[in-house]
Amino acid sequence: MNYIYEIIFYRARFLFTSMTSKNIFAIIGWAVLIAVIIFITIFVRSCNNGFGYQAGSGLGSLVDISGEKYKHRYLQQYADSFFVLYPQYKVPANDPTKYMTSGYEFLHLTKFYFDQKPREIYCVQWEGSGFISVRFAYSYETNQEILENTRDKVYVDDHEKDRMTKRLRTEILDRIDSIIATSKDKDSAIYVPTL
Repeated sequence: MNYIYEIIFYRARFLFTSMTSKNIFAIIGWAVLIAVIIFITIFVRSCNNGFGYQAGSGLGSLVDISGEKYKHRYLQQYADSFFVLYPQYKVPANDPTKYMTSGYEFLHLTKFYFDQKPREIYCVQWEGSGFISVRFAYSYETNQEILENTRDKVYVDDHEKDRMTKRLRTEILDRIDSIIATSKDKDSAIYVPTL
């Protein structure tokens, strides 16, 4: 057994005493390169949720609505009052979109549940893009998310987008507008475009 240790020790001593600075820098270079590759691989996988939802593909804007009478922050603020008056639009406890929005809390999405056919959930972003945006939707009929991904050439039909826009406008936005119109903030909430 001692013989094996002597051979290993002799080989290691020979290897390190015969190495030039060029060899040492080459080994360090390879170690740094391997560390960078490992870091990039881990970083890309963590940012893309294990490649399930690639950055920029899952929460692009599906429907954009502009031309609102009230400022977006007031629409977002009065969404809570909307849910008090219209609790049927609250997302059920077994929210199928929970895993899809995980990691996107910074967008401050509000989810609206539509219990009439087609049963859907819309994830709405009030500010940030200059529009009120449905970032993505979920269909209970197909048990799938509704989203666009230009990279993978996945598009939603314009007729479907128009239907979703009309539904959001008539069932949600018009009702929130009427809540704001009777609130103490009705005058300060009015959107005045800047030129």
